[in-house]
Amino acid sequence: MSLSTLDYLNLSAVAYLDFDKLAIGKNIAQLIGDKVISEKDINSPELSALQDPSNPLRSWKLIAQSPSSVSEVKV
Repeated sequence: MSLSTLDYLNLSAVAYLDFDKLAIGKNIAQLIGDKVISEKDINSPELSALQDPSNPLRSWKLIAQSPSSVSEVKV
């Protein structure tokens, strides 16, 4: 999957959010629905494109969280 600049910026912003271990394995849509990604974060310009329920990035899953609080996402 090729990423647009906006998609890349959105995923980069998600990678710097803090997640707990219970978030691992959930997709971005679930994290938004469960309020793991807060309303304040989702309304920020860096994540605003993820507000759209049809955005394909919402299906990407959190697969790991490093001790430095940097997360990785994967389809």
